[in-house]
Amino acid sequence: MKSSDSTVNKRNDSILRAKNYTFEYGIFIRDCKFSKDYSLTISNMVFNKSVVFYEVSGRGLYFENCTFNGGLVIANSAGEYLSFVNCSFHGTQIRNNEVAMLRFEKCTFSDNVLSSIPEYESCRITPDNKILNCEIVISECVFPKRKNTSNHDNTPNVFIIGGGTGTNIKTLSLNKCDMSNQIIDFMGLKIEDNFYVEECKFGFPLNITAFSIPKNTNFRWNNKLQLCVRDTDNYGDSTFYTNAYIGEGEKELERQTMYDELISGYNMFFKMYKNRGDLESANACYVEMKSVQTRMLEYKYNKDKTLNNYFNLKINEFLAYFCDYGTNPAKSLIISLYIILYFSIFYFFFYSSWDKINRGFFIRKYKRLIEYLTSNKNLEDFYNEKKSEEITSFNNFKKQTLESRKNMPMLLHLMALPLYKFSLLKFKVSQFVFRNSDLLKEEWQKQPRSKKIMKGGLVYLGVFIYLLGVVILRGINSIALSINTFSTLGFGDIPVTGISRYVAIIQGFIGWFLLSIFSVSLISQILQL
Repeated sequence: MKSSDSTVNKRNDSILRAKNYTFEYGIFIRDCKFSKDYSLTISNMVFNKSVVFYEVSGRGLYFENCTFNGGLVIANSAGEYLSFVNCSFHGTQIRNNEVAMLRFEKCTFSDNVLSSIPEYESCRITPDNKILNCEIVISECVFPKRKNTSNHDNTPNVFIIGGGTGTNIKTLSLNKCDMSNQIIDFMGLKIEDNFYVEECKFGFPLNITAFSIPKNTNFRWNNKLQLCVRDTDNYGDSTFYTNAYIGEGEKELERQTMYDELISGYNMFFKMYKNRGDLESANACYVEMKSVQTRMLEYKYNKDKTLNNYFNLKINEFLAYFCDYGTNPAKSLIISLYIILYFSIFYFFFYSSWDKINRGFFIRKYKRLIEYLTSNKNLEDFYNEKKSEEITSFNNFKKQTLESRKNMPMLLHLMALPLYKFSLLKFKVSQFVFRNSDLLKEEWQKQPRSKKIMKGGLVYLGVFIYLLGVVILRGINSIALSINTFSTLGFGDIPVTGISRYVAIIQGFIGWFLLSIFSVSLISQILQL
């Protein structure tokens, strides 16, 4: 069948514009040649039975707002493009077509009713390998959950590009598609130039069996993404899709060949991300790959419980927890800070020679408080008693300087007096503060009843502030001790005694070990793995 151009307006870009029809019978178009100057445009159609285009050629086919309730098959046809906009499919098979562009935009791929492909396949796209410059674009499409499942077949809908036949295409672009409810299968697909995936969601592992991606790949990894391989011996059976190999469980891990192929797939993506400089995706992919390898180490240990296998497993499990296998130095730093905090809480309740705060310290301070309340001594008197030796030494220094001024150079004598006054200034200021902040001025019992309530409250407040200061000081010293111990900076003799001394030694070893791992993790990120 060949169309006539005489009935077509030359300004139109379509040889046929058909719309707003509902077809209750199947449509089979075979061995038709349309003009290469115009496209075949079909819009607003509802096809309740199957539609088949077989060995059709022309400029291209353009479908808009069409519903294919009986499924759609386009095979062995040729043209510049196949384009579908806002169409709904119930089974689609596009195979062996010599087209440069295949585009789906805002389309819905629902349960399959075609008998030519398995019931669980919502779409199968297999371009003709003779056309190596084929571009496939799938944009803003919907992939619903399969409805016609049964107890015998609960396979999700499967969207296939490639089909295990070693298909080569030029470009594959997936844009803003939610594929959470369907399996996306790239088995045997080789993309030559460009692979773009933008804002897409995947609910099932991606099959990368015999899958090859180009250097120019823009496909950001996310934490929910997984890769898988499938046993080609089961190809064509529903178990081929339900039994994806993800390297989990004893039955899977004993299959070394499948394991090696899965790791090879992860490594392919990992190297691609490194070459692109996408460190975030490279790290996420690397973590997923190492998780699979850790499961293999666990399998090996369960089979052969040697000390070497045990430590290999535990080291990998620890690296996963502490720094995401060396990809997250910030996580290791945060965990280290928590460890420092936990040890500082422990040190808080044990004696340290840095602050010398213990039960004896509080007993001595309480005795001073009793003496203050029951005697005529004021705060300045207590301060002078505590600093009497220092004040006496300063006064002796002044006396000695005055007595020897005739026997020493004048310049040295002139320097001595300012030194004395500057050294004594701290004590003069402290004496002034204590003198003017004294609450009682006389014994507690001699205080008027009207003032006891107010001054008693101020005494309680002063005691509370002092205890708060002691707690803060103790906390600071505990944190400093924990940091010093963890970072192995060294402080000569360990300033704690008893069990806390041995805990400090253990913390020092933990700190050395964790900081070493943190350093390696940080350097690996600086060098971009």
